[in-house]
Amino acid sequence: VTLPAGWQARLPDSVRASSQFGDYEATYLQEGRTLHVRRTLRGRSGVEPPETVDALIAWLRDVARGNARTVILDERP
Repeated sequence: VTLPAGWQARLPDSVRASSQFGDYEATYLQEGRTLHVRRTLRGRSGVEPPETVDALIAWLRDVARGNARTVILDERP
């Protein structure tokens, strides 16, 4: 996204989460007036035993941290 001149984004933290369930990455970057938002999710196939549910929940929580719903934009004088 190209921002208007003088505008600055308050960027969420980038997130990486990797486990036996898959890989997730969310990156937020502003270069000049260009705002880059990239999310990548690669799931893994297979069946995991019930005792891995805590690891699954932990991974899903890490993934949720990368799901920023808003990016605040500030006009700089």
